[in-house]
Amino acid sequence: MAINLVKGQKISLAKDDGGHLHSFCVGANWGAITEKGFFRDKIKPVDLDLSAAMFDSNKQFCDVVYFGKKSAPGVFHSGDDLVGDVGGDDGLDNEIISVDLSRLNSNVEQIFFVLNSYNQIDFDKIPFASIRLYEGTPTRVNKVFASYNIVRYSAFAYKVAMILGAFEIEGGYEIPPSAQTYGNAPVISDEMMQECVKIYNKALAIERALNSTFVNRYSSEEVNLYNQNVRMHSQLIDWFNANCAGKQSYSACKAAQELNRQRGLPEQSCGY
Repeated sequence: MAINLVKGQKISLAKDDGGHLHSFCVGANWGAITEKGFFRDKIKPVDLDLSAAMFDSNKQFCDVVYFGKKSAPGVFHSGDDLVGDVGGDDGLDNEIISVDLSRLNSNVEQIFFVLNSYNQIDFDKIPFASIRLYEGTPTRVNKVFASYNIVRYSAFAYKVAMILGAFEIEGGYEIPPSAQTYGNAPVISDEMMQECVKIYNKALAIERALNSTFVNRYSSEEVNLYNQNVRMHSQLIDWFNANCAGKQSYSACKAAQELNRQRGLPEQSCGY
């Protein structure tokens, strides 16, 4: 029987026979909103986005998977669902992140899973929004370890993003006790806030290095490293903007302001 997840809970992903788990999935299921009309109903699309950020044993950012970057070694995103189920719950997850533990980069020790509402629709207004954690693949569910019915809990009222949990290699899956949902006046766990700041600092350091580099003066190996840093910088910026900037805390918003200032972009408001 699947466990109903609660904050602060840690669960083991061990198999029933004691064998090692090779792969698991985190899936999000939700529906479009049906608005009653005089002549006919109107469908309002709901775009939730599931993402995963990977860190090493020193809590340093390694990689990210989300709708704009659908794969990393051992981690895969099923694709961006922009609408949600229309006509009722089909029982299938709309977005899935699958993890193949045998193919993860060896330095990855922790994976954070994040869900946010791209079009800023509050979780409590989204039909049958739920998440589940299971062994298997996107097309085959072997065992559901745990599930969470988002819309049943008042804590998600007026919220537009949440940390689903953290998976640690050899440590199981945990719903961080301080992990809060967040909205227009957001609060986030200290641990995740630290990761946002680290990602911002790393992105800014790479950007400064790129701006001071003249590629034609270097060897082909150094040029390849330069190009890798360009790609990594883009990934960091995209993930930061999707999961940190303006959504999580005043500190994260101020970090985003500084990042935009450095890049010559308009500053966002942090006046909560």
